Amino acid sequence: MSVQHGRRFFVGTCFGIASTVFFPNILFAIPLPDRGENVNLKRRLRFRLGLQNTLAHGLVNQKFWCYMPLESERQSIHEIEVSMPYRLKTDYFGHRILELSFDEVPGYFQKIVTLDIVVRFNEGQLPKALSKDLDWVKNERFIESDSPLIISLAKQLRRESHRQTIEAIYSWVSDNIEYAGFLPDDFGASYALENRRGDCTEHAYLVAALARVNKIPAKVIGGYVADHDLAPKPQDYHNWAEVFVNDRWFIIDAQKRCIYPASGKYVAFRIYSHVPINDVGTAHRYRIDGQLQVSF
Repeated sequence: MSVQHGRRFFVGTCFGIASTVFFPNILFAIPLPDRGENVNLKRRLRFRLGLQNTLAHGLVNQKFWCYMPLESERQSIHEIEVSMPYRLKTDYFGHRILELSFDEVPGYFQKIVTLDIVVRFNEGQLPKALSKDLDWVKNERFIESDSPLIISLAKQLRRESHRQTIEAIYSWVSDNIEYAGFLPDDFGASYALENRRGDCTEHAYLVAALARVNKIPAKVIGGYVADHDLAPKPQDYHNWAEVFVNDRWFIIDAQKRCIYPASGKYVAFRIYSHVPINDVGTAHRYRIDGQLQVSF
């Protein structure tokens, strides 16, 4: 895992580079180009993080971690500016993890930290081989590709090519799984299929599970839909699936009925894993080590 430190950070094309940053709350965007337009599209995101000690006595050794936009063939961080010192780490998935440290915090402490991030979207993915170190067709928690019900449906949706199979999966999940609104807990693909309902996370888990049964690599991504300027709230955080077909990763968002969207519409922050792989652990967005209260 690589680490950098600082307040402001600029990157050209950056893969596997780490920097230093923090997580806050507003998003500015450039209009989407046509699919055939040859431009370097950028998005500017600004988040606002509130930290508070509600106790009368001081605290020591408080730490906060959160995901930043991840590094991938589709996107990279171009610029970061933060309102306090920070560390930025990179793990082997390409996650960018922001770390804020507070050695001593007085009683009734309050602090607002802001972060500006500019994300650059690449003009087009180059075909690449799938990493042999990461298994995107295995069964795992919430992506239950060993479920008899999921296996049965996946076989019914199998078509002549992987792309046709993915489109059949997308259509079935979009048409048959009711959107239940935001659910605070994860329930998984089996729950979505058995109950025919779920939020965006369950839609993504089910797409990924059905793809994996058909030996199509698939993963679940967390981030934001950013096709216009906005100030993201916690409830704006969104999950979708990505599938690997013809040597490229494609976005499949069954809950929002969006397949193969134009570059720049989806800003990815996290790749789902059922086991901890970095300091954020298994949390979707952030983790705190200590007694500070977080508003984010």
